Amino acid sequence: MAISLLTPVASAAPAAVEVAEQADRQGDELPDALNDEQRELRQQGLAKVLKGQAQAKGNNKVVEVAKGQYVELAREGEDLIWTVLGQFSDLPHNQIPRPNRAVNNTTIWTEDFSQQHYDQLLYSDAPGVNSVRNFYKELSSNRYAVGGAVTDWISVPGAGASYGTTDQQAWLFVRDSVNGWYNQQLAAGKTAVEIDQYLAQFDVWDRNDFDRDGNFDEPDGYIDHFQAVHSGQGEEVGGGVLGAAAIWSHRWTVQLVRNGQGGPMLTDGRQVRQGGTQVGQSRFWIRDYTVEPENGGVGVFAHEFGHDLGLPDLYNTAGTCGSACENASAFWTLMSSGSYGSDGTEDIGTRPMHMGAWEKLQLGWLNYETAAAGQKSEHKLGSSAFNTKQAQALVVVLPDKEVTGANGVVQSYFNAYIAEFRQYRGYDASLQTGPYNFGFLDNPALQDKVEHFPYQDGLLVSYWDQSQRNNNVSQHPGSGLILPIDAHPQPLLRADGGLWRNRVQAYDSTFSQDATDQITLHFNSQPTTHGGLPAVPVFDDTNLYWSEANPYGSVKHPNTGTSIAIQSVSAQNTFMQVQVRPSK
Repeated sequence: MAISLLTPVASAAPAAVEVAEQADRQGDELPDALNDEQRELRQQGLAKVLKGQAQAKGNNKVVEVAKGQYVELAREGEDLIWTVLGQFSDLPHNQIPRPNRAVNNTTIWTEDFSQQHYDQLLYSDAPGVNSVRNFYKELSSNRYAVGGAVTDWISVPGAGASYGTTDQQAWLFVRDSVNGWYNQQLAAGKTAVEIDQYLAQFDVWDRNDFDRDGNFDEPDGYIDHFQAVHSGQGEEVGGGVLGAAAIWSHRWTVQLVRNGQGGPMLTDGRQVRQGGTQVGQSRFWIRDYTVEPENGGVGVFAHEFGHDLGLPDLYNTAGTCGSACENASAFWTLMSSGSYGSDGTEDIGTRPMHMGAWEKLQLGWLNYETAAAGQKSEHKLGSSAFNTKQAQALVVVLPDKEVTGANGVVQSYFNAYIAEFRQYRGYDASLQTGPYNFGFLDNPALQDKVEHFPYQDGLLVSYWDQSQRNNNVSQHPGSGLILPIDAHPQPLLRADGGLWRNRVQAYDSTFSQDATDQITLHFNSQPTTHGGLPAVPVFDDTNLYWSEANPYGSVKHPNTGTSIAIQSVSAQNTFMQVQVRPSK
């Protein structure tokens, strides 16, 4: 829900998403020691809770992982985001060319990228409106929502290329945007005290528990959630007129003042020395931020905010192999290609897919049941998209994974299977309409044209492996932190005999009582048809659902003698009966 603002103060064709999207990049969440520490503590805390070794306390489920080390396992209630719109000196807003929909069904465009446009896109609470607020309400089953305020466009002093050549230059864009806003408020007659009073509503959370007291619900001098929106397109979709000099949408921390060297002064005289940049001469600072483009859709804003809540990128973020070493997370999650979901009509990125069950578990938004490896148990799973009287997911806890390090020391790691019933419901309807393929790149006129195909609904089983810190299959083929197990791992080949990228391979990953749909896709305008494969209703981990012919797809899982079998699906298709049992 939007909140009131202080006083408002008053061309080449777009490049294809294929040019840059998730290729040859170290992820769009960049490293930060404090955020990395919180993520590691969350993994430890969740493992303790799932094993019955700890109990989370309070609305945000705080766990003491070690003496003086606390972590939140949930986000509940409502958080406010401060969104500042910044336009470059050489590229004001509303300069993105109108796309020709006969040859371009990828670029997001509207007549006027106004303050009101973002207010609705981000914070509208109206039923049926496609907004980040409504998206997160659905993801969390109404446990959590975002609200906030959007400024009018602020003119920054630098040209677009001066802020986007390196990621660190985006820190300057954040600084110049908030300082420009602050100066405009002073010019409009607001006092420093009034500005501080306004900004105080955005600082109610101690993100990193700076005083180590386990209380996260207190101010720390930093704006809790900050979004910087820049004029023009993002580098991740080619960058428009700025090309590679455009800002790539990302989540990071401003370190113009370094961690440990400075930060905000609290009203009790303590200083929080976590670095960042000051908002004008106010008593508030920016540290954690996300940055998105003028024509960003719900997908990119929701994806980057997922990082702001502590989630990692789940696509492959290492190496220079681009789409050739994509992993199987693909369109199955917002934190991978799912941020580019749509209704399949005129653009991509406007209606993202859900997070997977693992991501919802990290945020405390999952209604789940647990089972033990190789032991018989019965479970009813409702749609993973909503919290009903049935569980949204099943977590099968496996024996600890033992890994021998280079020094010969054996370490034990938590691991589990997570099973969820994915259906074309709510925002997950985009699983049917949104997955896409650039099938006509041999035609210069069709560089922005995609064809769509449906991901298969059914039981998605993923392997959670805490011995891995990421999903970078280019570095560890067949292994990752959380990867879907492909029920149909036989590689799909293009018309030229090459492997389809894994966002295509993963379309039939689900276990089901139904045969897979047939799809026809093009590679350089040459068609191939796939699908019509027999139903696979049982996951049996004594079988291997991974192929050496496609080493970056699916995942290698342990052999624990565990099966997860679909027993039935209700006549109304509202829940699935599954059985965990010993493998035969």
